[in-house]
Amino acid sequence: MAIGVGAGSEQRASIGVTIIGGQTLCLMLTLLVVPVAYSYLAELESASWASRSSFRWQQLRTSFAKRLGLF
Repeated sequence: MAIGVGAGSEQRASIGVTIIGGQTLCLMLTLLVVPVAYSYLAELESASWASRSSFRWQQLRTSFAKRLGLF
């Protein structure tokens, strides 16, 4: 639909691009963002109450970046 040719293809191309973009965004959210957020929250939940008060946010940011593959 997005790369179609013929009569009326200009009108259908815009909706086709919108559908492809939405599906791609949902795929990225489902396969990347949700699992990373889940593991991030599971790590916070597994920490004891005593260690939560002294939890270093730099360590949390580093582990989050490693999960995303930033370094």
